[in-house]
Amino acid sequence: AYQQALMLFYEFLEEHPESDYTNNVLANIGSIHYNLSEYSAAIQTWVLLLKRYQAYQAFGSDDQIILASVFSGLHWCLKNAPDQKVLDELNDMIDSFASEYIRFELQYLLLKAYFGTEQWSEILAMADELRAEFPDKENNEIRRYVASSLVGVDRAAEADSVYRQIFALEPTPEILNEWAELEIKTGNYTSALNKLNQAMAMEQTAQQFQSLITASYKYQPDSLGIYWYLWHTAVDSLPDRALYTWLQWNVDQGNWQAADSLGKTLLLNPDYQIRSQAQLLMAIAIFRQGNYNKALTEFYRAVYLYPESEELVLTAKTYIVKTY
Repeated sequence: AYQQALMLFYEFLEEHPESDYTNNVLANIGSIHYNLSEYSAAIQTWVLLLKRYQAYQAFGSDDQIILASVFSGLHWCLKNAPDQKVLDELNDMIDSFASEYIRFELQYLLLKAYFGTEQWSEILAMADELRAEFPDKENNEIRRYVASSLVGVDRAAEADSVYRQIFALEPTPEILNEWAELEIKTGNYTSALNKLNQAMAMEQTAQQFQSLITASYKYQPDSLGIYWYLWHTAVDSLPDRALYTWLQWNVDQGNWQAADSLGKTLLLNPDYQIRSQAQLLMAIAIFRQGNYNKALTEFYRAVYLYPESEELVLTAKTYIVKTY
């Protein structure tokens, strides 16, 4: 269907090169190429379309819709297939447009494209230019690109300052999560966990709970018990990944009865890693409680159920020897 549509659109352009519908047709051709994963062809079409607007200063509603789709399409093309030549071409085009709107959107597009390639210095330079030329258009998304880029060039203190500004304008769990990620990268684990906990206080979702539990176990395991008892009853359905982390923590703490019980709840989990590790950790918990006959059965079960997990099998066999 896409190929048939492309043929009809190209025939229309040949027969009606100056039609009032030409821009709309070009926009559709670009979208079809994108849907076919022909990103280079989509970009070429959309760039050709953009050039038709170089002298425009104002736009009707139809043109605004077309341009919005073009900038969105270019963003996704460059995200899927980064191309430095295309980025250079778009950058060279910016000053040729009479429209402030198009100039801003092109610079914004390049900022997002460079972010995808983690070219932190280029992002900071472009953001500075963007904010200088269009100060009234600065928004939190631009500030977030700037903050991440500052971390990328080891300017963590400046990045933290930018996130303070972002959160003051947009106090949401999402911003707190991003800020916490930044602090984890710089090793500021206590502050990061405080922010994840604050985000949990704002939004008691399973995903938020899992983020908090995973981070606390990985970076400050002594705090996990505090966060677990603080929030686990606030979540409608505890995520299995969080339950598995809780199982690991109880094994680490030597809470063998709790680990035994938790392991049983995860034995039928669809996630292979969780299921296999739950089997092993439950067997270890049973062994530690002195129930050797039952532990032996569970260790053998781990060996025969998960033979492809070499490390798990080796650990289980080691415990089998200990059990005997």
